[in-house]
Formats: sequence, C-alpha cells, structure tokens
Amino acid sequence: MAPSNKLLDKIKELIKNNELKVLEEVAISKGESKIIEVLSKLLRIPEGATVADGLLSALQGNTRESLTCRVKIFECLFEFVHVESGGGGGVGGVTELVLGALVGVLLRQLDRFPTHALLPFVEQYLELVKIGEPLQGRWVDLLPKLLCTLSERNDVYEGARQMSGEAYRYQVLKNLCDYDWPAETTTTLLLVVKEMNLEKQELSDIVHKVERVLRDVEYQSVPPIIYQLVLVAQTVLPGAA
Repeated sequence: MAPSNKLLDKIKELIKNNELKVLEEVAISKGESKIIEVLSKLLRIPEGATVADGLLSALQGNTRESLTCRVKIFECLFEFVHVESGGGGGVGGVTELVLGALVGVLLRQLDRFPTHALLPFVEQYLELVKIGEPLQGRWVDLLPKLLCTLSERNDVYEGARQMSGEAYRYQVLKNLCDYDWPAETTTTLLLVVKEMNLEKQELSDIVHKVERVLRDVEYQSVPPIIYQLVLVAQTVLPGAA
C-alpha cells in the first residue's frame, strides 16, 4: 500500500489533473532530496511508475533547478532497477510488472535528457563489463536505447574533445570489444547490439570479438552464443545464417 503524506497527495493530485506546470514548481520548491525521499517509498509498488513518469514529464529541464531534479529522479529509478534486477544486491520482492513499468518510464523519458546527463549511465555499463561483472535483468534493456539516442546527438564530449554521436557509439562498442567477455556477458551484449541497427563495420567488430570468445568458453555455452550472433547478423545482413 502506498505511503500517504501531504506532499505525495499533492503530487498525485497534480498528476491526475495534468497540472504539470504547477507540479514542476512544487518539485523545484521542495528540492530534489525531498522529492526523491517521497518517490523512493513508492518504487516497489505499481503506483511508483505513475508518479515517477508524472514528475519527469512535469520537469522540463529549462532551468538548472528543474534539470537537476529531473536527473536525480532518473538516477534514482535507474539505480533501483539495476539493484532489483539482480545487479546490485537488491532485497528482492519487486515484481516483474513493477520493474517493467519503471523501465518503461526510463525508456520513454530518456530522449528528453541532454547529452551530458546521459553519458554517465553508459559509463556504468562499461565499467561493469571492464571489471568482469555480469550484465543482467531489466536494467540492461536501457543500454541499446541509450546508445541509439546518443548516436543521434552532435554534442558528445569526451573531456574537451567533441565528437559525433555515431563516433561515440562506435567508440563504446570498440571499448566493449577490448574487454574480456565471459559467456553470460557475451550472450547479454549480443542481445543488446541486436536492438541497435549496427553498421557493417560495427557488426564486423562484434563478429571478430565473438570468434575470440568462442575459443575459451565451455562447450555448452557455444550454441546460445552462436544463435544470438546469427540473429545480430540478420539485422544487418538480411538472410544471413
């Protein structure tokens, strides 16, 4: 059952009445810490996704305060889904329905964030692959959307260097291919890249990486990896088998 307090009741009322401008003003006036405190208590129940979506829709990000609050809410949802997907020691008890609804909110809202706010989320995935941690659960569903969204941007900065979104995506894939992939990670990353409309050069890099992986994995891991690789190839080269 959802917790009840005056701020939460006000937020829900404004969402119900589609008074998003007023909701933005309320969220900014209360501050991101208070909003996150209220929202965090709802994330284990279906209502949490509705409230989170309403808040993210209301916060336009046109001011520093509005953007900061939007980013903090997105970070809160992102980390919650990561932890409860099994990637961060969650306490369990969150249904697939709830996780799916929260992932849906993140996917819908992702395009509305500026480039600099999205890059740190990609870095989290890269770091986990780099240190050999598995990528698992609904949290991984966000990675292809992140990379596809960023590939369409023209304001990607790595340090002081600006690059196109396409160049950034290719660099991310190259970095991933430089890391060790255990069998589980290989299967997961193939599922990710299957959703990304790869260029032929990107596909070539992935194929060469998987060829190297197959030399070292256990025999029983080979068929699912090959199967996923064929599916990836078919997205770039229809009829490939």
